Amino acid sequence: MKKGVIVNWTGRGFGFIRDEEGFDFYGHIRNFQNWTNQKQPTVGQWVEFEIAPSRVEGRNPQAVNIKVLAVAPGALAILSGGDAPKDGAE
Repeated sequence: MKKGVIVNWTGRGFGFIRDEEGFDFYGHIRNFQNWTNQKQPTVGQWVEFEIAPSRVEGRNPQAVNIKVLAVAPGALAILSGGDAPKDGAE
């Protein structure tokens, strides 16, 4: 399983997750394991996920079996090249 942070999410149920190495993966709300369907994921949520090929040729691989670990403002450090917390905590 990889760890990353949600870096972009639309109100239409999809967005992108950036892993610790800086690669972006397409994510869809249906691929979340522990989602309550009460609200959309938000930027800054720390997640764990597996990678699957894109359904569309030439697009980013997709994140599947996504599990929300934490809402951590420090997780956004990977956007600016900082170190992401390895255990999902600050």
